[in-house]
Amino acid sequence: MVIYCNSKKHTLEIEGGEPITLEEVKQLASENKITDCNIGLQRLQSFDWDWDKLDQFYDDCDNVR
Repeated sequence: MVIYCNSKKHTLEIEGGEPITLEEVKQLASENKITDCNIGLQRLQSFDWDWDKLDQFYDDCDNVR
């Protein structure tokens, strides 16, 4: 299953545009059923599924310029 993360809108969707909840994505990840995703989802997972930490990461990146 391919999952996309829109980090600005805090939304997740299955390839094709169908919305999916964070809890559903976490379950799929725990079952190793995500075959591909964008970098936003990879980062969200690396921050323990915490949107606030992901926002802070992007804010910090913007302030580096």
